[in-house]
Amino acid sequence: MSRARSLIRLLVPAAMLAVSACSDSPIAPAAPRPTPDAPDLGLFTWLYLPKGAQWALIFDSYSGDGSLHAKVYHYPTSPGTQDAVGTVDAPNKVTGSVSFSISGTRLSGTLTPVSAVGDGTCHARATPCDPADPLDVPYYYNGVLTIIPEGATVTGTAVVNKKATNFVLVLHSTQYPDRSSIPDWATLQFCSDLSAPTTCGTTYKFSGELHHEPT
Repeated sequence: MSRARSLIRLLVPAAMLAVSACSDSPIAPAAPRPTPDAPDLGLFTWLYLPKGAQWALIFDSYSGDGSLHAKVYHYPTSPGTQDAVGTVDAPNKVTGSVSFSISGTRLSGTLTPVSAVGDGTCHARATPCDPADPLDVPYYYNGVLTIIPEGATVTGTAVVNKKATNFVLVLHSTQYPDRSSIPDWATLQFCSDLSAPTTCGTTYKFSGELHHEPT
C-alpha cells in the first residue's frame, strides 16, 4: 500500500470525527430578551390626548335621551409627575369640551369641564386604585406611570340654549365592549348651584362607549 493511500485512510476517519463533533456540539441558547416596557403612546393616543395631558375620558353616545359627545382632559399639577385620581376632597382639575342635545326638549348646548372626581376604580380592571399594583397602572405616558380613573363625576359650567348654568356629568364604565355586553352610560343634570344638589333638575341618560387614554 502506498504511503499516500495509508495517509488518506488515516485522515478520513479523523475528518469524519471532526465533522461529527461539530454537528453534535450543543449551541448555547440565546439570552432571554427582557420584557419590553409598555409603549409611551397607543396607536391613537396622539389623536385623542392633547400634548401634556395626563389622561382623558372620551364618551360618545348612540342611544338614550339624546346625544352626548364628551372630551375630558386632566393635566398633571407638575409636568412629569403622576397626580392621584381626584376625590371629593381633592378633585382633579380638568378641561375639555362637551356637546349635547336632548330629544323632545329642544335643549342643546355645550359644557365646559372644570373638575373631576374618580369613581374609586381604575382602568383597566375597574378595581380599587392601587398605585403599588402594576395591573392597576399598566400605562406609561411620557415615561410616567399613569393612573386613569375608570369612571368619573365631572362638573363645570354649561350653556343651555344660550343661557349659562352649571352641570353634573357622570361617566360610568361597564367595561364595554371588551368585558361587558352592556354599553357604558352617562347621566347629565343642570344645576343652578353645584353645592346644593336640590337645585339640580332632570337627569338625562345616554348610552354609548367610554374611551380611556392613554391606552
